[in-house]
This record gives sequence, C-alpha cells and structure tokens, in this order.
Amino acid sequence: MSGLIDHVKTAIAAGLAMFVAGCATLDRTMDAEDVAGIQRLGVTSALSNMRQHDFVGTLIFENKRQKVDVTDWDVPGFAEATLAKYLDAGPLPGRVGVIDAEGLDRDLFASSPAALLAAAKEQGFDAVAVIHPSGYDNYPYVTPGYGVYRKSTFGMGQNCAYQQTVVRVLDADTGDRLAWEWGFNSWDGPCMPLPVEFKENPASYTDVEQEQIQKSIEAVFDEGLERTVRKLKFGGTSAF
Repeated sequence: MSGLIDHVKTAIAAGLAMFVAGCATLDRTMDAEDVAGIQRLGVTSALSNMRQHDFVGTLIFENKRQKVDVTDWDVPGFAEATLAKYLDAGPLPGRVGVIDAEGLDRDLFASSPAALLAAAKEQGFDAVAVIHPSGYDNYPYVTPGYGVYRKSTFGMGQNCAYQQTVVRVLDADTGDRLAWEWGFNSWDGPCMPLPVEFKENPASYTDVEQEQIQKSIEAVFDEGLERTVRKLKFGGTSAF
C-alpha cells in the first residue's frame, strides 16, 4: 500500500511540476526590457458591433443564441478608449494611442494580424494591444465577445451582462506576442448581474432597459480592462 501511495505522490508532484512549467511559458506579462523598448503602443479591438443575446436552458434544445446590432453603442470604440485610458494612466504614460483601423477587417486581427500590424507601423506604433473575443473553459456556454447571457437550470440560474475577451500585446515589427491577459476577472468569470429582467426577445426591451444594458456592458468592460492592465504588470511579474 505504501508503495502505491508513494507512486501517487510522485505522479502528483510530476503533474504539478508540469503545470508550473506550463504556466511559466504562458508569456502573460512583459519584462522591463520589453516595456522600455515600446515608444508608442497602439490599441485596437477585434470586437464587432453585434452583441450576443444568449439563453442556455436545462436541455440543449432550449438554447437560443441571437445577435443584436448595437452599432450606435460603439462598443469596440468604448473598449479601445477604456484600455488606452488605463494603459496611459499607468505603465505607459504618454505612449498610448488608438489605432485608426478604418477599412481593416477586424475579424482577422486575432488570427491574421498582418494588415493591422502594417497599419500600426504606418501610424508610428511599434507595439499593438488587441482586444479580441475569446472562449473560456470555466464559462463554456458564454459566446465569446460581449452581450447578455441567461443560464437557467430547472428554473434557477444566472442573469448577466458580460464581456469575454483577451488582450494580447504584439510587437508591430515581428508580430511576436509580448504578453496577454484575460479582459475580465478570470476567477469570478466574465459576468456582471444584469439590472433588468432577461427577455427572450431582445426587441421587447424598452429604451430605458436598452440604456441600462448598454451601461452594464460598458461597466463590465471598464472593470475588466482596468484589472487587465494591473495584471499585465508591465515591467513586473505575473500574479498567476
């Protein structure tokens, strides 16, 4: 029996070592040399003007996912300005700006950022911070991006506004990833309680309710991206 216990302990120790080693290669924060090398950091997003309106029920056939055009909210612009504000107020004062991405395909910023990097260099940026939609294993039913989410299990569940994103910092010359971090509180999840009742038909919200939803989505971006900048710890070490 003692031999089996020793074997289990060894396996656990090996697993923990591999986990720690894996975490060390995640490149989540920038070192001081990387930060010193950035003269101008350009901020942009791969977000769209379509918010999610997701209902996840007890059974899979109850699930309903819709997209709602909220172009007039300009969520991509809000997210960019918010991230730039916190970067400029903290680790990179006077060295941050929003990239003019007019005419570029934002859907490709994360998977194929060549055009974005070229535009950034033309505009005098030597590094780029990109906010893009992302999956998250702890919240597998939340559609990457942002919007309203209702999870109902036997009549009980979660009702929230959310943003599920990642921020990546890239070298504008090489495209190499310098750092990355979740755009939300990864311990508590991407959600913030919704101040209005969830309605299956998104067109049934009143103007006042729509405004409340917009403010909630902006709040979850503001809170999440402020935390993101703190956790990136430019010039420091990761808290992970």
